[in-house]
Amino acid sequence: MSETSANGAVTVTVDSSGSPVDVRFTERAAAVRPEELGPLFMSTLAVARARIAGEVRAATEAQLGDDLPDTRRMVVDAYRDRFGEAPPPAPRTRRRDDDDFSGDSYLS
Repeated sequence: MSETSANGAVTVTVDSSGSPVDVRFTERAAAVRPEELGPLFMSTLAVARARIAGEVRAATEAQLGDDLPDTRRMVVDAYRDRFGEAPPPAPRTRRRDDDDFSGDSYLS
């Protein structure tokens, strides 16, 4: 599970236990004040961890369907209790140097 900070400076990847397994800093990290880099990493890590519960929910629904609803709920709740719930994604701001057009229509 990977998450990138809103400013694009930090990407954190966690495994299913919530442990960070990769951290990437882009050139945008150079524009972040040093005292803000640690909190930026930690908040990005928290969001990546919080996304685990949603991924577990999707996986258990795909595997179990409507079977064992109590078991599905217990498994998902355990992850949610441990890592929280992911907030909805923040609206993406466009940057002049942003060349990722995958989420944008070329017609707008």
